[in-house]
Amino acid sequence: SINLIDIFHLTFQNSYYNKNIIYILGTCFISFSLLIKMGASLFFFFFFLIYDGISFSVLIFLNIFPKIIYLLILFNFVNSFNLFYLSLIVKTFIISSLLIGLLGALSEVRTKRFLVFTSIYNLSFFSIPFWNLNISFIGIFIFFSSVYLLNFFIFMILFSNLRDMRTNIISKNLIDLYEIKAQNPKLGWLFIFFSFFSSGLPLTIIFMTKFSFFFEFSRLTYIIALIYFLFLSSLSLFYYLRIIKMITQGTLYPNILIQPICLVSSLLYSSVIWFNLYTIIFLDKILLLLNYFLINVI
Repeated sequence: SINLIDIFHLTFQNSYYNKNIIYILGTCFISFSLLIKMGASLFFFFFFLIYDGISFSVLIFLNIFPKIIYLLILFNFVNSFNLFYLSLIVKTFIISSLLIGLLGALSEVRTKRFLVFTSIYNLSFFSIPFWNLNISFIGIFIFFSSVYLLNFFIFMILFSNLRDMRTNIISKNLIDLYEIKAQNPKLGWLFIFFSFFSSGLPLTIIFMTKFSFFFEFSRLTYIIALIYFLFLSSLSLFYYLRIIKMITQGTLYPNILIQPICLVSSLLYSSVIWFNLYTIIFLDKILLLLNYFLINVI
C-alpha cells in the first residue's frame, strides 16, 4: 500500500514492524530521498551542480516552492510509520541544516551558492511547527514563510540585476557587490534595505517572527532547542552584514557595469519595502487575526 493512513493503522501498536529490518531500511531510504530533494544538512552537495547552471527564474522556483511541499510530505510520511527513531533521525538532519547553512553562507563568495546556503539555513525554521502542531506555531509559521519567501524572491531578482550591460551576462560572484555604490547607487541601497530586513536584526520583520518562535519554545519548555536556535540565529546576521559592508565600502571596477532598474522592478521593490515596514508595526494584530482564522475557519 502507498496509502499513509492504511500504513499507520497497520503499524500502530504492532511490534513486528518495529523489528523488521526490511521495513526499517525501507522507511529510512524513502525519508533520505525526500531529504535529498530538500537539500537538508549533509544532502545538499548536488544542489550546486544544478543551481550553478540554471537561470535565476528557475532557481527562484526550485529554491522556494518544492521545499515546503517536500517538507509536508516528509513529516506526514514519518508520522504515519509510527517509528520514534525515524522521526528523531529526520528531525536531527533538518535541525542540523541550520548549522550547515550558516557555515556555508558565512564563507561563500559565489552568488547562487550563497542563496542555496541561506535556503538550507532557513529550512530548519520551516520545520519548527512540526515539533508541536498547536495553533500558535502554525500561525507564526504561515506568516514567517510568507515574509521570508517574499524577501527571498526579491533578493533573487536583485542578484539577477548584477550583470555586464555590454554582454548581458549575469555576475556569478558576491564580490561584484563592491561596485554597486559607484555604478548604480539605487540598486545598492535596495540591497542594503533587503539585507537589513532579512538579517534578523532587532526591529526587523524576520527578527519579530523568529522572536515569536522563540517565545513559543520557552512557553513549551523546549529549552535546548531554544538555546540552539537562538545562538545560531544571532550568528546568521553576519552574512547579511557582510553584504552591507561590501556595498558601503565598495570601490569602482570599471570593467564591470551594473544594469539599471526598470520602472516595474522599482515599483515591486518599493511595495515590498513598505510591506516589511508596516508588518513590523502591526505584527501582533496580524498574528491574532491569523490565529482567529485558523481556529474558527479552518
